[in-house]
Amino acid sequence: ENYAALEILNHYLRDVVGTASADPAEKVEMRPEDMHPFILFGSSFPKDKEYTQVCRNINQIKICMETGRTVILLNLENLYESLYDVLNQYYIYHGGSRYVDLGLQTHRVKCRVHENFKLILIAEKSTVYEKFPTPLINRLEKHFVLTSSVLVDWQQEVLEQLQNWTHQFSCVSRFKEGNAFVGYQKDTPAAVVFQATIQLQDMIKGEYFKDLEGLKQASVLGNIPLEELVEEEENSDVWKQAVLQLSQCLLLQTASPDAFVRLENTPLADQQAVLLKLYNDVQHHTSLEDFLQHHLSQSGLQGGLLLQVTTHSHLLSGEEVEQLGDVLGYRDHISWFLLQEFDTELDFFNKVSPAFQRDQVGSQDSLLIIQCDSGDSDGDLIACARYRIYDEGVKSIKQNIILECEGSTHVLFVIHLPQQSVGSSFVGFQGDPWVSAHIDDLRHINSDTVTLSEAMNMPISHLFISPDSELEGSHESEQTFTETAATKESLAEVEVEEMQADETMDDNIETSDPHVHGSDMEHHVPPPEGPIEESMEQGQASEKPVEEMSQYLSEHVREQAEPMMDSSIAEQPQLETSDQQSAQPHFQPEPKTLKKSGYYLRLHGCIQAAASRLQDSAKNKERATDRVKLLVELIPRSPAVNLDESTFHGTLVTHIHQLLKERESIRQDEKNWVLNEALSAKKLQSGGTFRNVIARKLRDVIIPIFAEIIALIDHNYNLDLVDPKTHDTPVTQFWLAMFRNPQVMHFSYADMSVREQVPGVGGRLAEEEFRCQLPFSWLVREAFEAQWDSAKSVAGNKTAQLYRQLYTLISETSIGSVLESVDEVYCEEFFQRYLHDFVRSVHKCNHKISDHTDMEYRLIEKALSDLTHSTEDFASIDGHESLTRRIAAVHVIHHTYQSHLFWFGQLTSHMPGVMVTLDSDNSEKMLLPLYAVERALEMLKPQEPLKKDESALRDWLNRLRLSQNAIESIMNLPFQRETAGKARLQWQLIRALQMFVEQVVLKYEGMEVYARRLEMYLMSDPDFLKASTINKVKKHLNSMDSELEKKKLKG
Repeated sequence: ENYAALEILNHYLRDVVGTASADPAEKVEMRPEDMHPFILFGSSFPKDKEYTQVCRNINQIKICMETGRTVILLNLENLYESLYDVLNQYYIYHGGSRYVDLGLQTHRVKCRVHENFKLILIAEKSTVYEKFPTPLINRLEKHFVLTSSVLVDWQQEVLEQLQNWTHQFSCVSRFKEGNAFVGYQKDTPAAVVFQATIQLQDMIKGEYFKDLEGLKQASVLGNIPLEELVEEEENSDVWKQAVLQLSQCLLLQTASPDAFVRLENTPLADQQAVLLKLYNDVQHHTSLEDFLQHHLSQSGLQGGLLLQVTTHSHLLSGEEVEQLGDVLGYRDHISWFLLQEFDTELDFFNKVSPAFQRDQVGSQDSLLIIQCDSGDSDGDLIACARYRIYDEGVKSIKQNIILECEGSTHVLFVIHLPQQSVGSSFVGFQGDPWVSAHIDDLRHINSDTVTLSEAMNMPISHLFISPDSELEGSHESEQTFTETAATKESLAEVEVEEMQADETMDDNIETSDPHVHGSDMEHHVPPPEGPIEESMEQGQASEKPVEEMSQYLSEHVREQAEPMMDSSIAEQPQLETSDQQSAQPHFQPEPKTLKKSGYYLRLHGCIQAAASRLQDSAKNKERATDRVKLLVELIPRSPAVNLDESTFHGTLVTHIHQLLKERESIRQDEKNWVLNEALSAKKLQSGGTFRNVIARKLRDVIIPIFAEIIALIDHNYNLDLVDPKTHDTPVTQFWLAMFRNPQVMHFSYADMSVREQVPGVGGRLAEEEFRCQLPFSWLVREAFEAQWDSAKSVAGNKTAQLYRQLYTLISETSIGSVLESVDEVYCEEFFQRYLHDFVRSVHKCNHKISDHTDMEYRLIEKALSDLTHSTEDFASIDGHESLTRRIAAVHVIHHTYQSHLFWFGQLTSHMPGVMVTLDSDNSEKMLLPLYAVERALEMLKPQEPLKKDESALRDWLNRLRLSQNAIESIMNLPFQRETAGKARLQWQLIRALQMFVEQVVLKYEGMEVYARRLEMYLMSDPDFLKASTINKVKKHLNSMDSELEKKKLKG
């Protein structure tokens, strides 16, 4: 069916002609007929299809024929023509020996044939049916070999149970066995049962029970006493159970981690935690380093270990291989190659053979790593290299015996398989002597790596930052756990919790010391019923003799089950309920650091993705680059595990953590987020390793939240106010005090519209972009505006009382506490910074020239500042000078004179020239708008426009119409009527001239002289409320009428 059945033949051939079951150390001299069968796998190296390679293969077969060594040919269709006489057994007898012709194209070579020589051709069924010529098939003694066909009846029963278990383990939704077990083929379960039987037989013979650690690695027997296995027949129920347990363990070696997550939707859901613990802690699938350390430490084979590891992750780099050698203790005795770098099998042999020569590598063990990319498409190439390595290993054993050398060469094949390799012809389980395993991700787990066990048992918020953290520099504990009302949990739930605790402990050990691996299985829980669970308990008892293991496990587990349940509940942290108080940040906060680990350590890597979601305006494209540079400086690439919450990075992590927890309380569908990822074939395909799939999910959740936070804290270039080099500046300390206070920032996931594009600078409030000078000034302004109605309802329109009430209300808020913490030394500076931002937020300028805009803002700032400092209503309260007081005064003044500033802006937008010589000095009243009107009236004096120039007249009239509404509104404002008398008279003069020009001058020619005469009449007294002024205008009009009549009569 496929090459998985090859080991069946190999096993039986060794029993007949080989020495696999004998101790090689007892054979000092190995006769040729005692050699292992020679497997000649047709080379699939690119340049091995040439005639030269055919000659090499024929020569190797010739040697085996002469020495009597059995030859197994695979993948050598181009060689069968040269073996025509051999396949026909057309021998020539001479001198008591047999000879046969070997053909090399037109050349014939005679070769002696040993009596023990056997030639076996092995090919896949599909190849024989489709490619082999009929005459060739007829020459051969044909056998169709399936692993299942060599199993006896009791093994067939075990096979059926294993297939049912495999189906239950794998088949969820559209997922099949090939998705759960990497390299799974139809014949794989039978091969596993056959291999398990052989291993169990060897165990009984004493091959594997040299120490308890070997028993632990086998993870078999469970509560079945060893004496019972020895005494029972192989077809007994005890043997069947033991073989089934070991078969499950061997098959789990090739399982993918996402399959364990999908167990939740299978009949094996109650075994999920136990199976996963077996997978990670006993079989060591967490990383290649962990896997190798475990197997190399248990190696007792003279020829060394033969390991085949499949992976969905990237292959190891040269630097990573060197680091692996340092950790394993093979620094100077490790070599590695990429299989695709060889053109011929000879090149491959010349590279790897020195690793097996003891005279070159010495007496110390060595490690040879061979990596292969795209293993699904290079199956024949891998098989060729694998059998070549095996043959070199056999030679190495012989060499060590002859030379009496110590040391072994361990070989590791690392084969990368893409996720879409399901359904390919690649065989994941090779059988003895190869140890086959799948390690989804080769890299070691770091403190920022989310393990599968953690992901399955924790929400994303806890994966982002671990909840069970200690506080340094503080006696308070972070409240991350809540006590549930139901304290009486089932025994199965307690078991899962204890296993999670053990896994967390193991992960922490691995993080702190990469040389420490394995798990101290000191905590035992009653196992669920089933073969694997029983084997788990056997692996946990690593300190007791084999004879006492069953009794020890049964007694020890029962003794600890109840106390462990009670202690797990008793030790659960209690929720401390307390009222939320307003934060009291100071510029010298006591450092609070949290001993934490989690995905937050990778937050630096999320900067680019989060910042790219912010969409800045067309005129501010450079902000995207500047923002990323700032964040790169503020968020460390490799932060300390101890999270300092007084820093920008620590506070940012805290806010994201809180938003993640809120998200989980809102979105109930996220409870099974890991299962959803494992059930998504598309995500598994794109993610590669399941560890990467989990990491991508975390990024997909965290990055949008991160982007929303950035958009808020960088409103109006707010991030520019943080000094990334030092946090000692007053502005930076104020920035962090605001950012650190959760009541001030008040991030809410429910209010966040998580989106692909987030408005950047100035987009939050749809305001005009400007560079703020006080951190989070818009939040301060919003806080004061939120309290305005409450203050006014109490104080009414009385300025002093309104100011005091507003100050009192703000002081009781979180923002007020931050403002009050500002030292009096910095109050004036911070007030001016706020005034800068406040004016630009509430006052809109419509100037086309930026200089005019800046000039208008400065005038308003000075006017507001003067009123704040000069008015007695805003005197300090209780002698306390604070930033809160001054900001409260500004808000009271602005609300009082809001209409003044509005009409002032309207006037300056039409006549920006009024600001050039405008003096903003004023005392108790907002006189700035009136000063602007006076300047405007001076500019509107009818001098040039009254000349004989129609365009100038029309321009003058247009300016009058645009500014008319603003001028009249300003003069009618409260506080302005008393001081606007002179300006009002001048405005009446201009309005009278305006009407005369519109009604007379522009309609009739030569009327400009009468307009100038009217101006002269009104210059002395333009007050139209007086009868004398009306009489003057009447007299002027009558005089004009008489003159025009005379001109008409003359004309």
